[in-house]
Amino acid sequence: MEVLFSTLPGQNVGAVMMPATLIRWPLLFVSGLFIPLGNLAAWGKVLSYLSPLTYANDIIHAAMGGGSYFHPALDAAALIVFWIAFLATGLWLHEMGRQKGL
Repeated sequence: MEVLFSTLPGQNVGAVMMPATLIRWPLLFVSGLFIPLGNLAAWGKVLSYLSPLTYANDIIHAAMGGGSYFHPALDAAALIVFWIAFLATGLWLHEMGRQKGL
């Protein structure tokens, strides 16, 4: 996600970090880090599936010997898909900014 936000043109670091933080904090709370995914409300589970932090937290929890909510292969696949999607979108935004002279 940071790669995606770092491609946005801005005058200073705060212009990039503020939107990233506004998105990162809510996703952190639905990622299963503070509240287990099984205890989340239905809408929280739906949001958690859209967060790469959920899959990172789950695979780390499984690697440390704890149980996992998803299969570790699904966690790894989801993280790769998120990485490719964010990288591709970031590259596209960077190229659009270069073409506009930003």
